[in-house]
Amino acid sequence: MKKENFEKLIQAVTGRPLEIITEDNEIQLQTEYCIAHRNIEGTDNYVRFYWKTPKKQDNIMRSFITAFASKYTQPNPAKYGPNDWNPDRKTWDQMTGRERTMAYYHHRSYMYTKEQLLKQVEANFGTPQMGTAMMRYGFYLTDYGFGTFVLFGGQHVEKAVMRMREYLKLENIPYRNELSDARWVLRFVLNMGRPIHEKILTKFNATIN
Repeated sequence: MKKENFEKLIQAVTGRPLEIITEDNEIQLQTEYCIAHRNIEGTDNYVRFYWKTPKKQDNIMRSFITAFASKYTQPNPAKYGPNDWNPDRKTWDQMTGRERTMAYYHHRSYMYTKEQLLKQVEANFGTPQMGTAMMRYGFYLTDYGFGTFVLFGGQHVEKAVMRMREYLKLENIPYRNELSDARWVLRFVLNMGRPIHEKILTKFNATIN
């Protein structure tokens, strides 16, 4: 999958301006990448985590979400404010930009949990913005045709799928759909050869405003 497209997709999935630090134009399998969140609270500070891609392309998004939820650290504003030990402690809204920046390096107990991050990702899949992101960046080229990630489903993901189905029907391009073994990816099976698949996907992308 193209690095640029996957980067934009994970930004929509996570709701964070994450960057994949690499010169690769395509995301390579079984390769470790540094994922960075720069300009924390408008400063030069950043946080990062490492993600190793899986053996199969169909598992890339699932693998990334697992790494994000397990390794990404971001303060949970609900953890800040007065408590029994420090009744004068500042709330997140009362903290200065520098104090918020330093909070990214606090103990893990102050951060969003894995479960909270996963719930945020699932919620993001249910937004109209996710449907647009899926149409623009979610279809990736394969030898069989195209794949697209349908991990959490929802009407907005289905809207992107329907857009591709309508386009292929309009262009009289025969295809069939099938789900990957783990049901994380919906496949558009064309079997027309990778160069033709690439041309079709390029023309489809040109129809997305």
